[in-house]
Amino acid sequence: MPTLVSFTIDNLGDAADLQRGKITAPRPAGSNQALEQGYPALLELLARDGINATCFVEGWSVRQYPRQVQQLLGLGHQLGMHGWQHEECAQLSNAEITELATR
Repeated sequence: MPTLVSFTIDNLGDAADLQRGKITAPRPAGSNQALEQGYPALLELLARDGINATCFVEGWSVRQYPRQVQQLLGLGHQLGMHGWQHEECAQLSNAEITELATR
């Protein structure tokens, strides 16, 4: 019987840092190590071993980084929504969660 393992990957790019006020604008191309080095290295590792993951991506990031999102999907990974900018969902009302998901 094969062993089943669940991989989830959380956060793509600058959404969480923007939401939390750590930065005031998206980092310019070439300066976001997580997005430009970390994700490609992780995707390469997963591809090497034939592993698919579910990547939880913020709605903001889908708009900001469509090429990276298309790459995730093209490699066979699943996409899950992680709020608009990585909000703490437990602190939001149902109406706020619905608004973010609809956006």
